[in-house]
Amino acid sequence: NHRVSFVEFSTMDSDQLPVPMSSPSSPVRRHVLLASFLAGGTSGLIASYGLLRWSEGGPEFVRRQAEARRQKLPERVILVRHGQSEGNIDKTLFKKKGDNLMELTELGSRQAKAVGRRIKGVVGDKKVHFYVSPFQRTLQTARNIIFSNFDPDQVVHVSVDPRIREQEFGNLQGDNFIGLREERTKIRRFWYRFPTGESGADVYDRTKQWWDSMMQRHYYEDNKAKAVVVVTHGLAMRLILMQLFHWSPNTFHTVWNPDNCAMYVLKKNTSNHAV
Repeated sequence: NHRVSFVEFSTMDSDQLPVPMSSPSSPVRRHVLLASFLAGGTSGLIASYGLLRWSEGGPEFVRRQAEARRQKLPERVILVRHGQSEGNIDKTLFKKKGDNLMELTELGSRQAKAVGRRIKGVVGDKKVHFYVSPFQRTLQTARNIIFSNFDPDQVVHVSVDPRIREQEFGNLQGDNFIGLREERTKIRRFWYRFPTGESGADVYDRTKQWWDSMMQRHYYEDNKAKAVVVVTHGLAMRLILMQLFHWSPNTFHTVWNPDNCAMYVLKKNTSNHAV
């Protein structure tokens, strides 16, 4: 069921947590540390200690590292599509107005306030960090969500990040836009790149980069946020799920965009078996 609204997630980055350093106790250890230091300086020395600690602790060491990381990650990540926009109801507007300038309709504003109540019901009084696409329709959606439902002290930060913006369709103000969309349907959305624009694969790359850096930020910065709300676009939401759940492009093409102001709730996986 690709329209599931509640799933579990867990992440573990490739680099390791800092560990206390102990002095070498054998010639082998000393040689490993010396070679690593000569090859990579201080970073090589730290990596060598991580390698030695892993060889001493084995799977238990890896499990402790993963658990330490999970404890610092937000409890929930909520993905939200923007409310109904002008472009959703009148495709001809794209000929005379930039996609990034499309605003919410009156219905879209009501949808944003309503989904804000749903988000509030999920997160309660816990601190929240918002990440928002810089397009007008997502900024307006975020404002309606926050100002209608959240106390200012509950929102620890609002980050506007262009990496979670809509796919760039290129400079297409002419009538050929319809023909290009038909061509995209044949080649499939993940692969097709618009002239002077992006393919779905391009958007995948930047949304994955955003996800990884967002998790790094919440690991290294203690901003007290227990939930993350991401106000973005339908394609970006699908591509985030694609990289989290390792969908193939064929699987991606079986999943449709969520409706306006639909939301997906990702819950942190606290299982001992999660890595």
